[in-house]
Amino acid sequence: MIEIKDSQFIFKHPVTSPFGLMRFLTYEEYMDNQAELSIISQNVLHLFYIFRKSIPVHRKQELKEFDSFKTRELHDIVYEHPELRAAYMKIFILMLDQNEFMRSSEDALMVLQDIFENKDAFLMMRDLIMKMNLLKEEKVSPQPRLQQIFENDKKIKAERDKNAPTHMDILTSIANLGIGFETLAKESPFQIQMRFAKIAAKEDYRRNILFATVSNEVTIESWARKIDLFEVKDTSAISKAEFDQKYAGMFK
Repeated sequence: MIEIKDSQFIFKHPVTSPFGLMRFLTYEEYMDNQAELSIISQNVLHLFYIFRKSIPVHRKQELKEFDSFKTRELHDIVYEHPELRAAYMKIFILMLDQNEFMRSSEDALMVLQDIFENKDAFLMMRDLIMKMNLLKEEKVSPQPRLQQIFENDKKIKAERDKNAPTHMDILTSIANLGIGFETLAKESPFQIQMRFAKIAAKEDYRRNILFATVSNEVTIESWARKIDLFEVKDTSAISKAEFDQKYAGMFK
């Protein structure tokens, strides 16, 4: 897989791939292509459950046979489904548009075909898209019964986090510092998310300084502390301890 330097994330420098330079999406493009990016973030198991929903529950034999889908390659699934392939194509075209070959539709098509015809190349480029746009795969289980529990818990956590900041909240919070929306529109997802995270860190610092005046138990972290936007925070599934407490008896 291709490593991306910190400087490339910070300054939005293009990343070199075997198929040319890959540029970061602007935040405006990132917002406009949420559906396509969501598709790219889905692995084989995610797609398994999406397609499985189209099979009526009474068709037990068909459901049983469909289990083999879980053993398939992501590359093959995407290639065979036009709607999935179109999502990848759209993002590839956007992120590769700084290359000379993209000025010729014939040359561009040849490069895209090369990506799709090679499984390893396809997965490498998918990984690059994921990293450059801060995409993460949600946790998923190959066991449908367990996956249903995960999905139910995800709904509960989504309700709990319903006031989480939206794109609008993030951008207006940053703009409140005097940065124009036109400037923010051109920044990358990493740059925007890092700006917002730093605003939150400063607010936490100020609040903790205030609380520390009335309590010795308040921990004061530096507002300049390291922020890892790539840290995997699993919000799609409960912890093992929570699972054992709630559901272990179902499997005895």
